[in-house]
Amino acid sequence: VFYLFLPQAGSVIYTQFDKIMIGMLSSDISFVTIYEKAYTIINLPLKFITALSTVVLPRTAGLFAKKNYREIKRLLIKILDFTMLIAIPTIIGLSLVADIFLPFYLGEEYLNSISVLRILSFATIAVALSNITGVQYLMAVNKTKILTFSYIIAAIVNLTLNYVLISFLNANGAAIATAIAEWIVFLIQYHYMCKKNMSLNIKRMILNRWIPLLVLVIVVQGTRVIFGTSIISGLLQIFLAIISYFIALYAIKDETLMEMIGK
Repeated sequence: VFYLFLPQAGSVIYTQFDKIMIGMLSSDISFVTIYEKAYTIINLPLKFITALSTVVLPRTAGLFAKKNYREIKRLLIKILDFTMLIAIPTIIGLSLVADIFLPFYLGEEYLNSISVLRILSFATIAVALSNITGVQYLMAVNKTKILTFSYIIAAIVNLTLNYVLISFLNANGAAIATAIAEWIVFLIQYHYMCKKNMSLNIKRMILNRWIPLLVLVIVVQGTRVIFGTSIISGLLQIFLAIISYFIALYAIKDETLMEMIGK
C-alpha cells in the first residue's frame, strides 16, 4: 500500500505546489485563481478519458499473473488507440473554443485563464498517455519504483521551472512548467516500456488521424469566421466539430471506429 501511495504523493507535489508558488512568486495574487480555474476546466474531460483505468488495471494485472505479455501489449494498444481517438480532438476542441466559453462561464476578469488553459492542454495529452503507461501498465505489473521515479523527477523539474518562469510569466509560467513535467513523466515511463518490448506505436495512431483532426480545426475556425464568437456560435462550433470529426474518421475507415460501429 505504501509503494502505491508514493507515486500518488509525488504527483500531488507538483500539481498542488503550482498554486502555492504562483502566490509566492507572481506579480499579482489573483493569478492563483486564474491558474486554478483553467486547471479545473481542462481536467474535466480528463476524468472521462482516464476512467478506463478502473476496468483495465485489474485486467492487465490478471494477464501479468499469467505471464501473458503478448495479450497485455495487445490490450494496451487497443486502449491507447481508443484514448487517442477521444482525447486529442476533445482537448484540441476545448482549446479552440476557450476564448468563447471561459469569459461566458467565469467572467471577463478571467481572460488570462484562456492562455493558461491552452498551455495546459498540452499537459493533458501527456497525462492521458501516462495514465496508460503508468496506471494501466507499471502499476498493474508491480513496477511502482519506475512510477515513483518518474513523478519525483517531474516534481524536481516542475519546482525548478516554476521558480524560473513564474516570476516573469505568472500563471502561464506555471502552466509551461506543468506541461513539461507531465511529458517527462510519460517519457520516462514509456522509455521503460520500450525496453520491455512494450512499444505502443503512438506516432502511428496520431498520424493515421491527422486528416480528421485537420477537418475538426477547419470546421471550428470556419464556423467562427461565419458566425462570430458568440456563445451560440461556440455551441455550433462544438456540434459541427464532433459531427465532422466522426464523419472524417468514417471516411478513412478508422479501425477503432469501425470496430465500435460493428459491435
